[in-house]
Amino acid sequence: MLRLGALMVTLALALAGCSALKADPEREAQADRALAQVISGDVAGFMAQAAPSIEPTQGAASIQQMRQALPKTAPPIGRSLNWTHSAGTDGESYHLLRQYDFPAVVVVTETVMVKDASGRWLTAGFHFRGVNEAQLEQLSFSLTGKSPIHYLVLAGVVSVPLFVLATSGWALFRRRWGWAVLALFSLMAFKLNWATGEWNFTPLALNLLGAGFVKMASPFAPWILTVGLPLPAILFWAMGKHRPKPARSKAAPVRAPETPPHSD
Repeated sequence: MLRLGALMVTLALALAGCSALKADPEREAQADRALAQVISGDVAGFMAQAAPSIEPTQGAASIQQMRQALPKTAPPIGRSLNWTHSAGTDGESYHLLRQYDFPAVVVVTETVMVKDASGRWLTAGFHFRGVNEAQLEQLSFSLTGKSPIHYLVLAGVVSVPLFVLATSGWALFRRRWGWAVLALFSLMAFKLNWATGEWNFTPLALNLLGAGFVKMASPFAPWILTVGLPLPAILFWAMGKHRPKPARSKAAPVRAPETPPHSD
């Protein structure tokens, strides 16, 4: 029974942790409703759930301006990209990013919601950004139309991790434990924006496996490639640490000095 109870508690905690990883469905529905109201021009409906900080005249003008830039169709099912729920002396707030894939454009909305004294969630801010298919294609990972520096960095992202892993493995084989750890890192960092070609160099940086690449959840985020100088791995081979360790020489036993024969 005790084991069963512990198992149930563990399962409940795991389910609670999983639910915390998901955005609040009610806040998602509120963000979806705000977008639909902006697209349809429902100023009254939007202002009915707006916080007092949104002035009615200014809010109506903003809705009409946003409506002109948005598609004229009902929004598709959205998906949450990021959300934060905070509470403090000023009350509770919820910040939510949602993505909607329209037929010809991808729209990401940013909705800020606050809870009033009665416990009702109100919309305190609503913004959006959209990109068309051509812009999305530019942000995608493509090998066509790139400069030599793109291909050079890409080659480094592929080859440097292979080099440091092979070096670390060989160091383990030679029982060079310290070198096996150091070889996994590279010094400095050269970062390249794959979409725009912009780059920057950081002289003081450590990179695990020597290189990497990342893309944020937003569709507007480009691929960022990072490659470093695998100096520890290079020194491992240059200093001959890849060779077997020299055998330890056995010290000769120390003999006591011989006593000369005693003569009368």
